[in-house]
Amino acid sequence: MLDDLFTDDTLLGTALDDQINGFGGNDQLYGGSGNDDLFGEAGDDHLFGEGGDDFMIATPGEDRLEGGDGRDTMMAGEDADILIGGEGDDFYHV
Repeated sequence: MLDDLFTDDTLLGTALDDQINGFGGNDQLYGGSGNDDLFGEAGDDHLFGEGGDDFMIATPGEDRLEGGDGRDTMMAGEDADILIGGEGDDFYHV
């Protein structure tokens, strides 16, 4: 599990199944090729699922979620979020 505390960060996943938490700040999270769980938390975050079947949640802030390859699940939050799929059958919760 990768965690960031309250700053603007770029967090990179691996080829394994990762859980990445951005917490505060305007973060960029990259899942890598595994089946990843990405949570931006507070701030305007950009989440990239990349390869694998990923699960991403847009939390408070104006977030951008990009699934990439695989069967991804993306959940919009309360703010003006952007959800973009990719190769594979994706699920969108708005």
